[in-house]
Amino acid sequence: MVHSLPAYGSGVTVLTHDGSLAVAAASDVTSLALEELQFMLGAGPCVDAFSLRRPVLHDHVVAGAPSGWRGYG
Repeated sequence: MVHSLPAYGSGVTVLTHDGSLAVAAASDVTSLALEELQFMLGAGPCVDAFSLRRPVLHDHVVAGAPSGWRGYG
């Protein structure tokens, strides 16, 4: 799927209602590290998507990320 999207990497994160966090899949080691970083910081697109119950999309995480993601970006 990564080949058909304009992306450098991809990750699938699973967050459950009981607060368990897990990386289900990652396209490479960099994507895996970024997914796991969200768990350590408690901030990032997957954390926001879970709490907001909707997709959270940003085309450039560093330049266009919300202020709450500073450590993640």
